[in-house]
Amino acid sequence: MSLEVPFFGNTPDNTHCFQAALKMVLKCFRPSEDYSWAALDEITAKVDGLGTFPFAGLAWLQSRGFDVRNVELMDNGRFANEGRSYLVEFFGKDLVAATALPPDLSREQAAAATFVSNVSSETRIPEVDDLRRFLADGYLVICNVNSRTLNERDGYSGHFVVVTSCDAAEVVAHDPGPPPNPNRRVPVALFERAWAYPTERAKNIVAIKPRDVAAPRGLSGRS
Repeated sequence: MSLEVPFFGNTPDNTHCFQAALKMVLKCFRPSEDYSWAALDEITAKVDGLGTFPFAGLAWLQSRGFDVRNVELMDNGRFANEGRSYLVEFFGKDLVAATALPPDLSREQAAAATFVSNVSSETRIPEVDDLRRFLADGYLVICNVNSRTLNERDGYSGHFVVVTSCDAAEVVAHDPGPPPNPNRRVPVALFERAWAYPTERAKNIVAIKPRDVAAPRGLSGRS
């Protein structure tokens, strides 16, 4: 199944890639609805000047009639209970130090607890074949990647993209930027390096579509 996905770029402060991704998903599936940046900031519990944990926004989508499917090895229940110490254990202290996190993660932990209670999850490392399977079943897919690796640069900057297509050679994604890059074509090997940063354990998929469309074949998890 191929979807026509509207594109929205990041804001000048370069902290709204997740909100841009949600805006794309919402405009694709609910074209009559419009969401301002201020509304999306509220929906996603954004902290001014910082990046965004996805939990609040994804739980909101689930409550608004979307089927949200999460696939990642990270144990979000442990993050809800343990906070920063679990992030350091899972991602390593260097990556956590390189990420602009709020000093107090209690709000993000509470959002994670709500997410765990309401959103279907598989705790495993996703693969490129999962991207293809979800897309074939009418989902849009949001992935968090290292944008610096995606742009073949050193260092780390967490970044959300909306994957719209994937074949044996390329992943096509709406990249909010900066710079904004709609329908960006990325070789699969390069996408995987950016997706699996610092290791494959960091790979993640969030697949989203309206709930009245059938779920993908073979996906387990809570409904």
